Amino acid sequence: VGNAQSIRSVLAAVPECPIEFATELVRLHRIQQDVGIHSMLAALVIAPGPHQGEIAIEVRRQSRKFDQIWDVSLGGRRIVVTLMPLHGESAMAGYLQRTESWLHDSFGFSDFHSAGVTPASILIGAAEPPALLRSMLARCEHGH
Repeated sequence: VGNAQSIRSVLAAVPECPIEFATELVRLHRIQQDVGIHSMLAALVIAPGPHQGEIAIEVRRQSRKFDQIWDVSLGGRRIVVTLMPLHGESAMAGYLQRTESWLHDSFGFSDFHSAGVTPASILIGAAEPPALLRSMLARCEHGH
């Protein structure tokens, strides 16, 4: 109940965001603010191409049990946005290495670039949840 206004703010800023995703983002933001435990908001932007759908499916399959996934299409790009609870920047580096490795093993790509995948991430708590999510989606949509 205490998070209801914050959740409504996220949904007002990004109306297409699933309520479960908004709820988890607000919860992780509050945890970071209250006790300082970091979580990450990550995205893999998958360029249009013959493997776009397969890569998105595999990203979802590779996620951890407690991750919250939102698969969205913006500007022809497929963006798999992931909330990673209790996952700081060093753990994010490991996630990116593992992801690049399975892209190689599964599809034969040498790296993110050759797969047409652009990773992006930000620590939850770096901004209020509505601004954080809006900013991440803008980065992904415009390739910044």
